Amino acid sequence: MTNYHYVFNFPDTGKEHGSVSVAGSFNHWKPENNALSYKADSKSWVGEITTTTPKFTYKYVTDDAGWVVDSKSPIEEDAHGNKNNYGIAKSDDPELDDLAHDVDHIEKDIKSVEGEQEEQTKKEITGLDEEEQFEGDVKGVVNLIDSANAEDERKLKAEIDSEANPGVAAFERDANAVVEGYEEAGKAEREQLKRDALSLEVPEGEDPEEVEADVEGVTKIVDEFDEVNHESHAELQKEFKEPREDDVGIDQMSREINHVVNDIDEVEAELEAHAREDVEQDKANRERRIAIPGPVLVAYHKLFESLKWFIDYYILAFFRH
Repeated sequence: MTNYHYVFNFPDTGKEHGSVSVAGSFNHWKPENNALSYKADSKSWVGEITTTTPKFTYKYVTDDAGWVVDSKSPIEEDAHGNKNNYGIAKSDDPELDDLAHDVDHIEKDIKSVEGEQEEQTKKEITGLDEEEQFEGDVKGVVNLIDSANAEDERKLKAEIDSEANPGVAAFERDANAVVEGYEEAGKAEREQLKRDALSLEVPEGEDPEEVEADVEGVTKIVDEFDEVNHESHAELQKEFKEPREDDVGIDQMSREINHVVNDIDEVEAELEAHAREDVEQDKANRERRIAIPGPVLVAYHKLFESLKWFIDYYILAFFRH
């Protein structure tokens, strides 16, 4: 059996400790078996051991109480995370000493590689966890947005269909029906529809005079459009009846069509400006929510749709002529 020798040297320049011993894997971690002696010339605690293994771990015990790791000597961490000093003892055979040092370097290399692989594995796992977490966060946000949209939609529908104010909903339906009927009816029927509109039951909290003014405004605009429509139709018919030369070119015809279309566009722009002015004025004068702007705006929209039909109709009539 080969014996190995190792000399401990624990620095204590001011001799702050009354006693120092050493314990480790070589003596079953029993400090009482290996007390060190203080050397004044080196100002350190010194002691020598003989062991049967070249490498061992150890710690110093100061004043029979504190376990201390020497930061200037090699340190390693065990499987439980405890830090200890370690030493490599010398033998009487130099070849064995070299082998012991080689084994120590190999063990260090193995631990270094294992540590790098463990760190890389942690990074890969962390990366996957972060990616999954990000996907989960995105899905969570999307679900929250969908839920919020659905809730807003539900609240809006509930507000519109609420039984807490049935008069407003009924008034809007009746007013829309009157506006649609007014546009489709003849002049004689429109007068009756005007009277029907003015006789609608006004929702509680609304000003009857304002409602009446709104209805009158819509019917007036439609009447003005009818008048312009009639005058434009008569003027167009007059132009159609005028004698034309057989050699009138397509360019001349196109210019005449564009002239008529431009006139209609100007009328449409004036009506639109008038409608917008009425809406803005109505908005400025009110500080509370009312039900009537809904049917008024519907009437304006249908009015502009009628203008579009009017343009298409007379262009087609022009070519047929």
